[in-house]
Amino acid sequence: MIRWFRFIHKPTLICCCIVLFSSMYPGSLVGLFESFSLIVISFFGFYPFNWLLLLIPIVLVWRMIHIRSHHRDHRSKVRSAAAMQRSIFTTVGVMLLTLYLVVLKLPFLLGFVISRPYFTGYLNRVAQAPATELTDAERQLADWRRLPKAGRLRLDERFLGLYGVREIGIDAQGGTYFVIDTQGLISTQTHYGIAHRPQRKTPFGSGNYRSRRIMGDWYEFAVVDEQSGR
Repeated sequence: MIRWFRFIHKPTLICCCIVLFSSMYPGSLVGLFESFSLIVISFFGFYPFNWLLLLIPIVLVWRMIHIRSHHRDHRSKVRSAAAMQRSIFTTVGVMLLTLYLVVLKLPFLLGFVISRPYFTGYLNRVAQAPATELTDAERQLADWRRLPKAGRLRLDERFLGLYGVREIGIDAQGGTYFVIDTQGLISTQTHYGIAHRPQRKTPFGSGNYRSRRIMGDWYEFAVVDEQSGR
């Protein structure tokens, strides 16, 4: 039992690190869960005998641990019990801390604080730079902001800080929406991203629209694209 818990201790900590890193990106945890669910369903749902491939090594490892535990002296068992207690406290503590940080969205806030100057610099460039210094996409965005006019355009993935932006939209009031490339394998019609001064009516529609203020005029948003299914 002691060895078994220590066997799963490190993978649990690694999973917590993956969750914390993923939560820095809007919508990434949804995509991670969807991808994992799809893999599990595909692996075990369509091929039931794959359960045996997973069960056999687990039984063999458990049997090996059980045999070795019978050949240990009392002092060794006491040391192992103390080590297991430390592992349990560490693992449970890390899991609770991970849950606390994810619920408060502190990893995402950290990622945005690092990336905010890049988003602000991009908006200032579009608004103030001469047209000759702008790309075709940036000139289009500048025209929409001046009119103002709602529109959206797809980019060759551009990184602003930590975030890869694959699409930008502007609403009729000049709000700007950066769609972050963090979608999962299932929700291909849901856009997740960061918006500056967003409105209720987005250039992607308003299907199941959700937004949450990050700081200042910046918001995190998610919206179902009403035009992609047409």
